[in-house]
This record gives sequence, C-alpha cells and structure tokens, in this order.
Amino acid sequence: RWATGDASIIYLRLSERIPEGTRLHVRGGGAISPRRPRVVAEVRINQRSIGEMPLESEPRDYDLPLPRDLDATTFEIQIRPSDFRSAKELGESEDERQLGMAVLELSLRRPAQGAGGDPGTIR
Repeated sequence: RWATGDASIIYLRLSERIPEGTRLHVRGGGAISPRRPRVVAEVRINQRSIGEMPLESEPRDYDLPLPRDLDATTFEIQIRPSDFRSAKELGESEDERQLGMAVLELSLRRPAQGAGGDPGTIR
C-alpha cells in the first residue's frame, strides 16, 4: 500500500506489553525517480522518532529497535517521507498522487530466544 502525503498513520493495539528488544519490521520501497533520487522516511511511535529508512526503488527490509522505555499496548505508528511530491509536480507524468513510500509489510518482531532462535511476530 502506498503511503500518501506527508504522513501515514497506523494504529495498533496489543493485548500485552511488548518485551524489551522488540523491533519494528517494515518491508517497503520508495517513489524514487531521476527527479527524486533520494527519499528518507522517518518512523515515529507515539510521537517519538525511532529511526529513519533510506528508501530504494525496490522493496527492502528495515528493522528499527523500539525504545526500551516504551511502556504501552496502544501504538500510533507514523511513517513520514521526506519527499512526497506527485509525479505530476515533478513533471514526470500526469499522476497526481503524492507518493512517498510503498509499505508491503509492517510488524513487531520479538527478540530472538537464545542462539539461532526465531524472533517471531507479535500479533
């Protein structure tokens, strides 16, 4: 799904608090073009910046550590691309959508349990 405009917001409610070492996993890519060669997406959780993702045109995986003191079960996750001008504004096509990032997957990943442990996804 394309994140449009200056920010896309996802609300997430969990039944339990997240364990220490949990990471936000995002798979996605950017609306990269010759007239927009670089897009960086800032990620915020509950109004706190947790990192940036330098986007590429092909999807890739990003893992961002959550703050140790994040003590909540409800989360507001914001993805804020640095450049979301439409292809029309850039003079590349007639597409007026303000695209910054295509988000293909978003999940919370538990820390690995022991050597070679599977981190698992928090649902």
